[in-house]
Amino acid sequence: MDIRSTYECELSSARVLSPSPAIRPVEDGDVPVLERIAAGSHRETRFYFDGGLSRERCDEMYASWIRRSCAGSADAVFVAGFSGAPAGYVTCHVEKGRGSIGLIAVDEHFAGHGLGRQLVCSALDYFCSRGVKRVQVVTQGRNLRSQRLYQRLGFVLRDSQVWYHLWPRRSA
Repeated sequence: MDIRSTYECELSSARVLSPSPAIRPVEDGDVPVLERIAAGSHRETRFYFDGGLSRERCDEMYASWIRRSCAGSADAVFVAGFSGAPAGYVTCHVEKGRGSIGLIAVDEHFAGHGLGRQLVCSALDYFCSRGVKRVQVVTQGRNLRSQRLYQRLGFVLRDSQVWYHLWPRRSA
């Protein structure tokens, strides 16, 4: 289905910028807007390229993923906004002293304004405040825009894997 590209960043060598005042922790009222953003983003993931999954099912999967993240499955969720309205998000996870970015998306209407960079920088600042020294993020091989963003912020490609989806045929 795709190439899974894993990037890592040593925080001591990351080019971390000061977090933007436009980035804040998620609030309960943000969730419906974040679900809409999630359902309209992530179109370059392997799920959308899998003929066994409908676009609607993929949209719901990502909406559910951000909903669960906001409800506590992520250690932190940060929101980028214009005039208080959410325009993007990033989810952060810390496990065994390592950080990982789970989901990140920016509403297509606000693309190109540097919000993705600000969100990643806020996540890196969060990880630093938790004593994390190494952060990982996974993206798709076809998602060149995300790969360039991570590389500009000091992430290095650590692993690439070809991922397949198996859809066993049912016997009659």
